[in-house]
Amino acid sequence: MLAPAAAVGLLGFGGLGPVAGTFAAMAQAGIGNVAAGSLFATLQSAGMGGAGAAMVQTLGAATGFGGALTAWKGRKR
Repeated sequence: MLAPAAAVGLLGFGGLGPVAGTFAAMAQAGIGNVAAGSLFATLQSAGMGGAGAAMVQTLGAATGFGGALTAWKGRKR
């Protein structure tokens, strides 16, 4: 499983903005003006190490915990 920050980077959300030729660049081209607080804005903030980074890390941790809990509940006894 990728760390949330690595996943954001692989999608093309870089430290200086969307990286040319990536999903992030294509998405921004399709969106046009990006609304503050949108998913795209949050992911770009995370890519730039801003406030979105904490949100993405928290979401990643919660997802991991949920998966572990599901696996634990589904184990054979």
